Amino acid sequence: MRIRNILRTSTVRCAALAIAATAAVTGCSSVPGTAVPGEVDVRGFDIGSYPTTPLDLRWEYTHTLLDGVELAIMRLSDHVVNGIDIDPKLKYNRGVKEFGDAEAATDLLADVNRPVLERHNFMFGLGITSADRAKAGDKSMGETAITIGVLQFPDDKAAEAAARELDQTDFAVSPDQNKPVALKKYPDAHSHWRPGVPTLGTTMAVGSYVITMLIDWPSPDLDSLTDLAEKTYAVQVPLLEKLPPLSRREVAALPFDPESMFQRTLTSEDFFMSPRVGSVAVHTPRGILHWASEPAETQKAMEDSGTDRISIADDTYLWRTRDAESAAKFAGTRLKSSGWTPIDAPADVPDTRCSEDSTPADSDNKYVCVVQYDRYVAQVQSGQLVDVKQRVAAQYALLANSRPW
Repeated sequence: MRIRNILRTSTVRCAALAIAATAAVTGCSSVPGTAVPGEVDVRGFDIGSYPTTPLDLRWEYTHTLLDGVELAIMRLSDHVVNGIDIDPKLKYNRGVKEFGDAEAATDLLADVNRPVLERHNFMFGLGITSADRAKAGDKSMGETAITIGVLQFPDDKAAEAAARELDQTDFAVSPDQNKPVALKKYPDAHSHWRPGVPTLGTTMAVGSYVITMLIDWPSPDLDSLTDLAEKTYAVQVPLLEKLPPLSRREVAALPFDPESMFQRTLTSEDFFMSPRVGSVAVHTPRGILHWASEPAETQKAMEDSGTDRISIADDTYLWRTRDAESAAKFAGTRLKSSGWTPIDAPADVPDTRCSEDSTPADSDNKYVCVVQYDRYVAQVQSGQLVDVKQRVAAQYALLANSRPW
């Protein structure tokens, strides 16, 4: 079949949503700003050398096509379905991969499809794999999994031709074994399978977008395969119908931080703030969940708290919730797994909790702190205890210095 399962080492742990390496920073520095009546004076915090001035006051974004493609993929990812939205049993994310050109897209599609993408001027896309198991195992054991790619083309005509030809090209790899399949609810979809093999490939254009899927089922049951394909289309198609496609000019001009999330997200002084999918990004809840290995618990916590935006930068996560009360509740859902052992947080930084990972996969991710300020919740991590406390103090000060909202 055409689509490959996507395995990516950057898939993150749900307990923290992201655990990544951080350089140690020591020493003290003053914090700019003026204390607000009724609040702690952040100027006395030990912040090391971390900046506490909002990003837009110390850095100016310059539009480029490369950065625009990254922003376009982030925008698209917020409209790509998660497995748990299709079926609760698809509760594990196996990986996520972005595609900025036809060559990169062959990580999802077979190499024989690259000419199709190039011929129809493929622009960018995203692929994810969701399954009922955390890891791919013995195929004889059977599993339910969906690998879905969403690709944007310059116009509807190009997308329609690409969807048809992607299926034809893949079908032609084994024409004596593949058989066409019709989806009753989606007659415009191009689908095929190999009888006796528990997979189904299907591709369909939706305006300027192409949805392409590989469905795995525990047994070669065509009815079950087609049913799952139709369920996936039923969720994915409406999401794309609400997302206007972008021209190349519009891609290059996409705004960097329209919700002012990056300006409130802690970064080191020398951090180069250029948008990168999965590491320097702003997402809606749907988009951020692609990077969670088990997203269900985090999805519920974000829904309950009215979270509408999440930013990632320099190993810091920042959530914007409905209000201060909702933020406090959401902060309480962080660091709840049994692997986290509470440790002392900085005594002078309000609404802060810190924990130590007793079994870190990477020692650079050993310490994590969560802090709430008004409707925002931030999470920082480090391999050193002193550094993580300086980070969380600096993050609180940055939020205080970023008022008004």
